[in-house]
Amino acid sequence: QASGSKTGNIDVTTTSGNLMLAAGSAPADVWENSATIGHGGVRANGVADGNISVDVGGRIDILAGTNRGSSAQIGHGVREMRGGGNMGDITVVARGGGISLISDDGNLTNGERAYTMIGHGGENTDGAHSGKIVVVAEGDLLLDAGDDNHTHSQIGHGGGDVPENHTGDIVVSVDGDIELRSGAGGGNRYAAIGHGDGNNGGSNVHDGSMYIRATGEISLVNNGDDVQIGHFDSFAAGNNLVFLAGGLDNATGNSGANTLNITNNEWDPFESLLSAGGEVSIGALGTSELVMAASNADYNSTANLNLFSQRDITFLNGVQNAGSGDINVLAGW
Repeated sequence: QASGSKTGNIDVTTTSGNLMLAAGSAPADVWENSATIGHGGVRANGVADGNISVDVGGRIDILAGTNRGSSAQIGHGVREMRGGGNMGDITVVARGGGISLISDDGNLTNGERAYTMIGHGGENTDGAHSGKIVVVAEGDLLLDAGDDNHTHSQIGHGGGDVPENHTGDIVVSVDGDIELRSGAGGGNRYAAIGHGDGNNGGSNVHDGSMYIRATGEISLVNNGDDVQIGHFDSFAAGNNLVFLAGGLDNATGNSGANTLNITNNEWDPFESLLSAGGEVSIGALGTSELVMAASNADYNSTANLNLFSQRDITFLNGVQNAGSGDINVLAGW
C-alpha cells in the first residue's frame, strides 16, 4: 500500500516453459491476495508509468484467486489504487501456446472483486489510463469471467467502477480460437476486449483503434452479463477497427461451422465506431463465409465499411449507410 509515483519499465522473458500468474486462495479469511506484473498494488496510491513486456516461450495463464479481492493482472494499478491515470505500453506474447484469463475457477467459489485483466486500472481505481496493448498467442485465447460481483475478465484499460476516458490502441492476434465468457447475472461480471467499465452506463469516450485477428473461431458467450469486442460506451472520433476471424458465434467451443455470423449484438460496437467516424473492416479468414444477419445495420457515417471473404458473403438483412462513407464488399477472390 505504498504511496507515491512509480516509474520504470518492466520486462519478463522466458525462452521456454510457461508462465502462471495466480492470485492466492488461502487462508479463507485473508482478502486481496492479488498477483500482478506492474507497478502499484491494492490501495497503493500514486501514478504509475512505464512499459510492460511479457514474452514467454510457452503459454500464459492469468488466474484469479478464490478470496475477496484476489485479482490477477498484467498492468499498472490493482483495485482501489488512487492518484490518477497510469501510463505505458503493454505487450504480452505467448510463443508456444495460448493465453487464458480466468476469474471463474469452475467451482463458483471466487470471492467478490477477484478479476483478471491485461491493462491498466483495475476495479474501482482512479484516473484515465493510457498506453497501447498488444496480445499475441500461438494458441487459443480465453477470457472467462466469474459469477460473483466484480469478477470481470478484460483486455483493455479500465475495469469495474472506473468511469474515465481511456486511451491506447488494442491489438489481439491469435493463431487459434478466441472465447469470451461473461459471468451469470450483473455487477461487473463482464468479459471484454476493449477499454472501459461494463457497468458505467454509456457516458465515456475511449480513444484507441482495434485490430482483432483469430485464425479460428471467435465465441462470445453471454451467461448473463455483457460480453463484447469493442470499447464500452463510445469510440473517439477517427478510431478504426479491423476484425478478422475464421468464424463467429455465441456458443462455447469451436463449432466447426466456418461462418462469421454478424447478428445484432455483434453489430452494435461496429455501428458505434462507424457513427464516430471510424472505418470498420470485417473479414472472414480461410474457408469461412461472412453472414450479415443483423437486422439493425442502418447507420450514418462518413467512414467506410469494408466486408470481405475469400468465399461467400450472405446478406440476410440490409446494410445501409445514410452518410457519405462507402460500403465495400469483396468476395470469392
